Amino acid sequence: MAENKTCKQCKKEFVVTDDDLAFYNKISPTFDGKVFEIPAPTLCPDCRNRRRLGVRNVTNLYKRKCDLCGREMVSMYSPDKTDLKVYCSDCWWSDKWSHSDFAQDYDPSKSFIEQITELKQKVPAPALMHAGDENSDYINLANDNKSCYLVFLSGRNEDTYYGYWSEDSKNCCDVSYNSFCELCYEGINLGRCYNAHWAIMCRDCRDCYFIEDSSNCSDCIMCSRLAHKQYCYKNKQLTKEEYEIIKAELIAGLETKLDEYKKEFHEIVITQPKKYSQILRSENCTGDNIFDSKNCQHCFMTSMAEDCKFCYDLNRGKDSYDITGFGIPIELVYESQNVGLGSGRCAFISFAYQLADSYYSEHCYYSKYLFGCVGAKNHAEYCILNKQYTKEEYEKKVAEIITNMMATPLRPGSAGQGWGEFFPAGFSSFGYNETMAIEYYPMPKEEAEKLGYFWFEQNSDIEFNGVSYEPLPIEKYKNDETERQKLLGGVLKCIKTGRPFKIMPQELLFYIKNNLPIPKVHWEQRMTDRLNLINRNILYHRQCDCEQGGHDHDGKKCEREFETTYSPNQPEKVYCENCYSWEEK
Repeated sequence: MAENKTCKQCKKEFVVTDDDLAFYNKISPTFDGKVFEIPAPTLCPDCRNRRRLGVRNVTNLYKRKCDLCGREMVSMYSPDKTDLKVYCSDCWWSDKWSHSDFAQDYDPSKSFIEQITELKQKVPAPALMHAGDENSDYINLANDNKSCYLVFLSGRNEDTYYGYWSEDSKNCCDVSYNSFCELCYEGINLGRCYNAHWAIMCRDCRDCYFIEDSSNCSDCIMCSRLAHKQYCYKNKQLTKEEYEIIKAELIAGLETKLDEYKKEFHEIVITQPKKYSQILRSENCTGDNIFDSKNCQHCFMTSMAEDCKFCYDLNRGKDSYDITGFGIPIELVYESQNVGLGSGRCAFISFAYQLADSYYSEHCYYSKYLFGCVGAKNHAEYCILNKQYTKEEYEKKVAEIITNMMATPLRPGSAGQGWGEFFPAGFSSFGYNETMAIEYYPMPKEEAEKLGYFWFEQNSDIEFNGVSYEPLPIEKYKNDETERQKLLGGVLKCIKTGRPFKIMPQELLFYIKNNLPIPKVHWEQRMTDRLNLINRNILYHRQCDCEQGGHDHDGKKCEREFETTYSPNQPEKVYCENCYSWEEK
């Protein structure tokens, strides 16, 4: 029977449907001959996602030494976290240590969550999460990248800088949620685009500046909602000669008029009707940016998934709920983050590849039958708190632990015992303001601390008290080696936040080749600004705004309703799919 519930954290009402309850029943594990039912969640979907994001530092990188070999390394753990052991990638994956070195017995008089939190403080943590990369030291949660710098949640890129969720792309800079792109700059949500700059939500576009929600277009400037167009300016058709004049003027003005261009582009974008959701080649799905999927509800940035719900940044997931990245593939996984590469029948997992039949574990890889483990890798099995058991012993002990956990429900933000919830806020090794939770669910320090998170107080920016370097027009750097060295040796000051930052040689070469101005905003602020260009992963129930005749509703307002990420407070008109398709491109 469906349940109407009130979130214990934000007090928002939410519904647990019959299908949800059937899923929880399906994934409830059996130990020692007894089924241990996973209960309905006590937090709403947004609070559950925030809790998962709260253990995930993606973009904040620091310098510290490996606690095993002593080598200086790049790490997602700041050097002030002296209570943690952090190993470089080579040491962490080596056979110089084992998870069993830190095994501990279960103490029934103590909270199990407290015990695994204590274990986590002892087991070495990997400095970064990436594999198969070449000449790409400053990246995190990434794989198979070549010559990339500060790319995150990304894979199979080459010569790409400042990327977030970038895949299979080459020679791109300042891009987020893009795939199979080349020579793109300041783009977000792009697919198969070439030489597109300041582009948003476009597919198969090339040689464009300031373009949004368009497909199969080339040589367009300041345009929105176009398809199969060329030589357009502000959605008006031009001749090639007319277009080239405007393009030359725009490029010449990038150094001094960029803010004006952005404002003008924004005004064009908000005047165009928006499709209620970007759901392509999919069946029976709700959410946004869903591709090639089936039966996925309340999902975002999800592709090739089936029978999933409350999932974010998921690729090739099946029959899974409450996942925050990344899949490729996963099946029957619940309330987990950054789980993938064939993982299945798992719940309450943080960072895992090829993990099966496991619960309440972090940084465990190529293993199965784990309960409350940290750092187990390379075919570990039947372990509890990193201690080895026989199959029979494992079954009995897990049954005992869950029975004890069920005796005391978990309170949000606490280190209570409760069975059936993801790790509480205090389990995280990072300050709330270090994690991706601050980007999607911003809150002040006081509020975060009330929920059980801690706050990172250290200033990790470059120590600089001198005179900051003022960038020159890009033409000055093309043939003047002296000016190039001044720029590369100087420290710039962000005009928005005041944070110091530097320009890298490969980055400068990209700007020179593409006639782009040197940025005056810190790369992290630029990334945040791009994320702010797309809607948050929150669904609102709305009615279609279309009132045009000829759209099969006789000039009256369309009565179709839908779930959309466009808030009723936003200025854009939002159309159902039918009315949107009637609009001329």
